[in-house]
Amino acid sequence: QHSAGDSEGTPAPVALGSRRFGSLIRWEAEDLPEAVRGWAPTADSEDICPSAGDAGEDSFPGRDHSASACSRRSRRIITARRTSLRSSIIGRCGEFADVLSCMAGAKCDSVDIDSGSDDNATDVDELPAVCALKRRVGLSAEAHGGWNQRRGSFNPPVERKPDELRSSIISGLRHCPFFCTMDDLTLGRIADSMIVESFEAGQVILQQGDVGRSGYLLLEGECDVYDDSERLAAAPQSGGSKGSAPARGSFVRTMLRNRFFGEMTMLWGLRRTRSVHARTACVTAKLKRDNYMGLVTHGEMLARNEREEILRRVDMFETLSDEHISLIADALERKTFLSGEVIIRQGDPGEEFYVVLSGECKATISTGNVSEKADVQEHKRYHAGDLFGELAVLYKTRRQATVTAVTRVEVLGLKRSRFERMLGPLDMLQRRNYLRDPRKNIADFYRVGDLNGPLGSLSGPPDPLNKTFWFAVYRPTSRDAIAKMLSGQAVGKGLNVKGKSAKRNRMSGFVPFLQISREEHKAQIEESVPGARVTIYYTTRAAYELALTTIQEVTGPTSTLVPVDRFCPAAYGLNMPEEVVRKVYIQDQDITFLSGWETGRQSEPAFMDMNLHAVTGNSEPEVVLYHMDPENPLNPHALLIAYAESSVKPVVSDFDTFTVGSRGMQYDPLSAEQQEVAAWSLENTRRILESPGSASWSSRWLEVLRDANERGFHPTMPRYGFGDRTSYRLIEAVIDATRESGAVRHGAECFNFYFPQELDEEFLVIWEDFPDKPWAYMDEEDLREFLLDRVDDGFSFPLNPVWPVRDPDWYEVYRALCDSEAAREPLEAWYPQESGIRESVEALHEQHPEGFVPRPVAGRGSAPSAGSGMSSVDDLDNCERADLALQHARISGWDAVRRRVKAVARFRSMLRADAGQEHGASAAT
Repeated sequence: QHSAGDSEGTPAPVALGSRRFGSLIRWEAEDLPEAVRGWAPTADSEDICPSAGDAGEDSFPGRDHSASACSRRSRRIITARRTSLRSSIIGRCGEFADVLSCMAGAKCDSVDIDSGSDDNATDVDELPAVCALKRRVGLSAEAHGGWNQRRGSFNPPVERKPDELRSSIISGLRHCPFFCTMDDLTLGRIADSMIVESFEAGQVILQQGDVGRSGYLLLEGECDVYDDSERLAAAPQSGGSKGSAPARGSFVRTMLRNRFFGEMTMLWGLRRTRSVHARTACVTAKLKRDNYMGLVTHGEMLARNEREEILRRVDMFETLSDEHISLIADALERKTFLSGEVIIRQGDPGEEFYVVLSGECKATISTGNVSEKADVQEHKRYHAGDLFGELAVLYKTRRQATVTAVTRVEVLGLKRSRFERMLGPLDMLQRRNYLRDPRKNIADFYRVGDLNGPLGSLSGPPDPLNKTFWFAVYRPTSRDAIAKMLSGQAVGKGLNVKGKSAKRNRMSGFVPFLQISREEHKAQIEESVPGARVTIYYTTRAAYELALTTIQEVTGPTSTLVPVDRFCPAAYGLNMPEEVVRKVYIQDQDITFLSGWETGRQSEPAFMDMNLHAVTGNSEPEVVLYHMDPENPLNPHALLIAYAESSVKPVVSDFDTFTVGSRGMQYDPLSAEQQEVAAWSLENTRRILESPGSASWSSRWLEVLRDANERGFHPTMPRYGFGDRTSYRLIEAVIDATRESGAVRHGAECFNFYFPQELDEEFLVIWEDFPDKPWAYMDEEDLREFLLDRVDDGFSFPLNPVWPVRDPDWYEVYRALCDSEAAREPLEAWYPQESGIRESVEALHEQHPEGFVPRPVAGRGSAPSAGSGMSSVDDLDNCERADLALQHARISGWDAVRRRVKAVARFRSMLRADAGQEHGASAAT
């Protein structure tokens, strides 16, 4: 809206909003082209005319707010937008706010020869025609949709140059507002990718009308810019090619060294709007569009992803959604401090908190008053990924310590005012998220109960005369998974989903269907099962229809595609044969990662097989596929493993129960069948300890499972895992209590006798007696200390009998339980006297007090043995290693069955052949 400025005639700021680029940039009026200064657009035509009585009338006295006046004014402003905005948007104003901010503090040495005018010229009425080219993704466009053809990894070409020439290129780039905000590393990589070209006087560097795919930095010499519009209109075919000396149009300007030109056509795919001729002998450095997009655009995307990953590791932000994290990442301000500089000072108001990107800084606390020398004590050191200053921001207090840079430090800072303007007060946001946190749901379940179980398992209030007290230990899921469960985007996965969760980008926390990203791994996937079918759900009807049409074109009209409208309009399902899914989304696709869809996990065919088994099986909950890219329904990396329950939601890692402790609770004895499995587990642990090797525990147990398959040992596992009847009933109850988020899906690791897994480095402990919130994260040593303290308080809890044998530190916890009078009855239920479990544990510990220790092999360290069959993938957690081992064991078991079937078939054919020979001999006789 127009503003008259102040009484001195100072021009008022003008806001120019571009719908096409989705940005809002503010410029002072004198920075705008002359054609734009007389008008200013508004957001929408319906916002132009305030209604009668609106406060807007007071802001613009004397204006006619009648309907006709509003209509005329709307038409005039819309017409102005259509003419002036189109002509100015590619002009000197550009779309880059950082360019203008740089221009305010330094002289601009960049000339946009593509804008078609000098500083005093007016803009042309129409933009030059855009050449018909394949869309190449905008400067800062997200990697979305079918237009995204850029690979996730980019290796820029390197053109070797002398150091002096390389430094000259970097210096020239720094003078250009287009590159002035980039760091030294990025400028160096850009300089390495640029191609040095020489031109003689009179040669053409750029020809008007040509397609622009490169920008140029003038290193030596002078160039002239010419407008060939009239000449080309008169003789369209008379333009010379690059390097020749054709006739020239009207002279525009002369460019000197360190000028970068051609950037607009390089970015937006326009044809060259001016010709550039070498006035003298010139040397230029050429920057190709693909290199710019790979180094700058893709590099900025990676930097932004890095900022988001850092924020997700911050405890204060662990429950925020992806949208909130993205907003904060955009608002962060990068700052650099040299060694010895003070970042925050004790006693100052807390208005900003910081996240360390690189370097080291220390926090010191000063004690004493003004009249005496202060005593300064170092309190803590911060490194990359650490957060400081948040408490003063959260509680609006003064700084309690001084933080000083020890080395050169890069930090990301965020002011409280900016945060609250985007998301509101942080403490209010945390309280709101706390109520929906799945960890709080679990904590509410394990509150004080009675002899029937914890509070969450009861249908009414607990019996006050028979109180029971509880805590639970979990292998924690990722913070990404917690945030997605909290926001309702996803649910926890059960034992019927074995795929690896993504660790990066928009996929982080989800389980991608595509677990391979290398073309050669397509041939290593198991063959399709005849008759197997898969259901895919799309987020929009448009995506569903496009997918349906495309799949029918690929497979033909005879393919059996069945629409599934069970969850419409929230999701549109399509049921199809498994071989169709393989062909459309795997075999016919380039499965290397697209930019923005990287998962941070390595390609592993075994996990791809596990996902295929999951989506074609008949387990509960029903496993389906969910396509999260509405713009490109054929994007294979957008397929996620999902559950179809009351709604369709992708799955994330759940909370794996480690053990559950109680005081005052009574348990049923472990069944005889499960006692046998526990004894089998201890017997195989003994064999492993008696034959030490270099392989890991998972690799050694894989050999145990292979042997068990060959012997036909296949214990029947209940739906939620092993455990006594009481523990199993309580697991069912907590699964039902957390059904909305799917936070808990199966039984405890303490009863996992079939494949006791390696211990994790971190655990989540749920206990209502914690001072702040009813949960805490602990490492393994702290967890053992916590458990020993709870034994002293009269608690008891089951331990997997393998733990005190394999891990000597856990034998201390086991002995404390055995010596506890309060734990005597629960231990008798979990390890009955007739089972011999406790005797085996004691005997094995006495024989192998050091537990399981892999022995290094000369020249190979402690790497897994070549014959272990384990994957070389090193990005797996303990659960994923166990899943991979089970998959290898399953494959190995089927291989043995196939060998036996083939042997039987050969034997029968031999018998038939012998019978035929005998029949022929008797006939001859």
